[in-house]
Amino acid sequence: MHGNIRRFGGYVAQEEQNQTDYKIENTITVKVPVDQFDDLITALTTAQQKLIDKKITSEDVSTQVVDTRSRMEAKKQVRVKYLDLLKAAKNMEEILSVQREINSIQEDIEAANGRIEYCHIRRPIARSILLISRCWMFRLKTTAKFLTARRSGDHLKLDGIG
Repeated sequence: MHGNIRRFGGYVAQEEQNQTDYKIENTITVKVPVDQFDDLITALTTAQQKLIDKKITSEDVSTQVVDTRSRMEAKKQVRVKYLDLLKAAKNMEEILSVQREINSIQEDIEAANGRIEYCHIRRPIARSILLISRCWMFRLKTTAKFLTARRSGDHLKLDGIG
C-alpha cells in the first residue's frame, strides 16, 4: 500500500494502529495530488484485499472564495465610512474609538485577502485527502476441555474431553 501511495506522488500524513488479541485496526490519512487521486483509488481497490466500504466526497471551495471576496469588499466600504468618521471626530476619545474599529475592520480585510490568496496559491499543488481504514480479524483457537460427570454406584467418575 505504501508503495502505491508513493508511486502516485502521495504521502502518509497520519497513521494510527490499534491491536488487540483478536484484531488489528489501521487507519491512514494520505495526501495525494488531485490529478493522481483516481489512479491511486484504482490501484488500492484492485489489490488482493477485499473492499468492504467505499465513500468518496469532494468540496468545491470556489463559492467560499466568492463569498470571502464579497465580504472583503463590504468591509472595505465600511472602512471608508469609518475613515470619514475619523476626519469628523471632535475629541481624543472619539478618535481612539473610531481608530479601534478601523483597525478591527482592517484585520478582517487582511485575513480575508489571505484566505483568497491561499486558495489561489494552493490550487497548483492541491492535494486530495484519502482516509484508509483497514482491519484484520483473527480467529481465536480455543483448547477448552469439557468434563462430563456420571454416577457409577457411589463413585463419581469424570471423563475428560480435550
